Amino acid sequence: MEGRGMSEQHHMQALFSPSSPDPTGASFEVVLRQELKKISAFYVEKEEELQAIMQGLASRHASCLDSFCQEVQDLKKYVVINYVAVIKSIKKRNRHLKVCLFW
Repeated sequence: MEGRGMSEQHHMQALFSPSSPDPTGASFEVVLRQELKKISAFYVEKEEELQAIMQGLASRHASCLDSFCQEVQDLKKYVVINYVAVIKSIKKRNRHLKVCLFW
């Protein structure tokens, strides 16, 4: 997610390091679940925001609909990017641990 501090980025990189002090992947799973909760909260917030906009559009001009549709398309792209990032993260961690997590 955007806005991640340098120390958090360093921590994430350390989790993916082949010499990670976490040979079982437990720390990785904790961080992954925390990040997924953040992403989920973002989606819920955005969904509520978009529903409110949609209700407002129903009572206003149709010209606002283009802007709304673009917002929905941007959100869909964000969902796909995050999905791919999670899958790649899990695969990378599995390779380093030589185990299969979450599959």
